[in-house]
Amino acid sequence: MSLDNFQIPLTLVTELYKDSLVVLDAKQIKTESLTSEELKFIGKNEKKILILVNDNLSVHLSDKETEFLSGILVACKLSFNDIALVNVAKNKNEAFEKLFDFFTPQNVILFGIEPDAYMLPIEKNFYQIYKLNNCSFLSAPSLDKIAANTEEKKLLWTALKKLFSL
Repeated sequence: MSLDNFQIPLTLVTELYKDSLVVLDAKQIKTESLTSEELKFIGKNEKKILILVNDNLSVHLSDKETEFLSGILVACKLSFNDIALVNVAKNKNEAFEKLFDFFTPQNVILFGIEPDAYMLPIEKNFYQIYKLNNCSFLSAPSLDKIAANTEEKKLLWTALKKLFSL
């Protein structure tokens, strides 16, 4: 008897591997999407505003930058409940497409991040608002650089007034 043509009946295969074989239909196939457990962010994203920062030293932001950002949000009549703040330094493996799909933002603000780092087809001009796929993008220097310079604060405020129609 040769093992080359040996076939196990389907009923026996399902009985032998009942705990390890899984049949997936199209609805069960897991896509590569983010979950809130995998992603480190703060905020509730109630107004679909995604803020990206790049801080290697803090989980999210330093206390000083958090206080400065909080002041910016208050001036814009917003709070941390309205935004999602993601420190890309602590979420290095996440592509912008995944972040965009997860948060579905209407506005994205980049603080201290070059748009081409995420292959965004927008120019590097700070404080210019760009529209892309029903989403507005604003790029600015890092929060600590803005906080230290009065002229940068004025430029940011002008752009934010335009972005949020204040």
